[in-house]
Amino acid sequence: MANEAGKTNTSNTPDEHNGGHVITFLAMVSAITFLFLSMTPRERIYSGGVRTSEVMERPTELIGQTVTVTSNPVKRVGLSSFTVSDKQIFDNRQLLVVNATGKPFNIPSDTATPVQVTGELRKLVIPEIERKYNLDLKEQFYREYQNQPVIVARSIALAPER
Repeated sequence: MANEAGKTNTSNTPDEHNGGHVITFLAMVSAITFLFLSMTPRERIYSGGVRTSEVMERPTELIGQTVTVTSNPVKRVGLSSFTVSDKQIFDNRQLLVVNATGKPFNIPSDTATPVQVTGELRKLVIPEIERKYNLDLKEQFYREYQNQPVIVARSIALAPER
């Protein structure tokens, strides 16, 4: 572009320069979103965790893996366990968490306060879990969870704020 003095103007206006960055940014966000959504739950474990509902929908893909979920506690089960759910309370699909940290954990009284749990996803077979993790689970509290997915937690904490 030549100005009145005949010199070429090579500078971009701010709008021209920023437009390219905006398009590049939007393309990158779209690509990252697509990649994340196309990942299997097992792949997402290593990128920050899975949702409780994903664990409940496809447990066989995750059994034996270490998972991290950030979810809302629903109710205490026995002395060392509780359930979590990332859906509404009226959804009956809750994931059992067995505390194998060696430290007591009191679930928050406000069930809207999320907790972060990391541990091995297993099927609840009480004798195996008691033996492997040196726990004493009272069977009467766990009947409805037998052979269901359970996280045997090695880490439990209030979830960090996002």
